Amino acid sequence: MKIERPSREALIRYYRGQCLRSEERLVALYLSMDIDGAYRESCLQEAWNDLNDEPPKFLNEDQYRTAWQKFQFRKINVVQFPARRTFKGYGYAASILLFLAAALALVYTKTIWNDKVSFEHFVAAMGNRQEIKLKDSSTVILFPGSTLDVPDNFNAQDRNVVLKGRAFFQVAHNIKKPFLVKSGQLTTRVLGTSFEVNGTGVANTSTITLRTGKVGVSYSGKEIARLVPNQRITYNTKINTFKIEEVNASQAMLWVDGELTYDLVSLASICKDMERWYNVKIAIKNPALLNKKITTSFKDLPVNKVLDMLSVTTGLTYTVKGNQITIN
Repeated sequence: MKIERPSREALIRYYRGQCLRSEERLVALYLSMDIDGAYRESCLQEAWNDLNDEPPKFLNEDQYRTAWQKFQFRKINVVQFPARRTFKGYGYAASILLFLAAALALVYTKTIWNDKVSFEHFVAAMGNRQEIKLKDSSTVILFPGSTLDVPDNFNAQDRNVVLKGRAFFQVAHNIKKPFLVKSGQLTTRVLGTSFEVNGTGVANTSTITLRTGKVGVSYSGKEIARLVPNQRITYNTKINTFKIEEVNASQAMLWVDGELTYDLVSLASICKDMERWYNVKIAIKNPALLNKKITTSFKDLPVNKVLDMLSVTTGLTYTVKGNQITIN
């Protein structure tokens, strides 16, 4: 049986555990023939390099060698794939392969998020932004109601923080120490760039928006995307799906300078931001208004003035009782 040699891109995807379903079986059959050794080795090395923009510096030499051997070991599982094995057996081998695909991430994730490390806890109170200067000269601006945990050993060997909520990051470039932001099950990995992480979206969504540089985004330890400037990834944590879209990143991050701006964004999302921005509670009683798309911006306005603006564009009415706002 003659098997066509897979393209370099297909083989690299396979080694990374991201092979397309339509090509997965043919790639596995090709590898089981144990031919084109130099070609396969170069693809394996490229897959390794893709998973690590730079070698993971937080691993010592022995750990690095062990991680590379684990990564190579997937090749052994594949070439032992026999032609007579049932599809069920192949599925088992594929499961092992996918597990190994995340081996590197699992190695350093355990090191990065060590429960024994103590953290400095920063809180941006409702109604107030907070700017934080980190030890590596990076800057973080927390959206009202957000928190940031920074380990005491930050910038000693690595740069890792834990975010709950929304924040803008201006990361100092350091190729030897990647900067990682953990927000829920998403981890953003950068070397030096500016971006926003927002874990406060409605309907179980989290977003990462890139303004400059490049970032890698991982879910539960496995990379799912790489962003270029003016791209945003939106992840639905309930159904485990994501989309990447083009955005005006600078406009989306004007809140850093005190201006909230929206382009065809649902009223529900806007109100959720307003709750944190103004330290109020907002209840939308009219279901028809929840997903109504709105384009607006406001800066240095009291909450009642913003509501007046929204009432003109949407026809909503509202009542205020203390810090409780009801929209009808």
